[in-house]
Amino acid sequence: MRVKWSAIGRCVLSVFIAALPACSSISSRVKSNPTAFAMLNRQDQQLVLEGRIEEGMSSEAVYFAWGGAYLSTNLPSATLLFFKASRCDSLPSYVPVRRYIGRLYITGYIYRPEFSRRAYPFKIVQLRNNYVTSWQYSPIFPLWQSYSR
Repeated sequence: MRVKWSAIGRCVLSVFIAALPACSSISSRVKSNPTAFAMLNRQDQQLVLEGRIEEGMSSEAVYFAWGGAYLSTNLPSATLLFFKASRCDSLPSYVPVRRYIGRLYITGYIYRPEFSRRAYPFKIVQLRNNYVTSWQYSPIFPLWQSYSR
């Protein structure tokens, strides 16, 4: 039996598909600038293709791996990049997370199988001289940064 789609049915289906959360494509970012990707060292290229970052990577490698930052803030000694975490993120064995202890935030680590993406919906990357010095998942978006948007 063949199903005939009405115009309304096709419209509803296309809206539903468009509303599904999509992951940005690493391959499309690499294809858009293959020269810059080729200039990365082999280890960074491999991490980018896995959608991961590590300390010491360049800001260009971060862009290839995670796309454009949601927000960027320049501090006197560093630049902070803020990303919205995605269900498509590739995770290392231990995930650095930002935890609230008393009145301070500290960085802790959670073993990947126990990591909840819903509990940590944001990612923060710190750059110094255009290289990653630290990165972590965060449970909240730092509101004190929202003025610079």
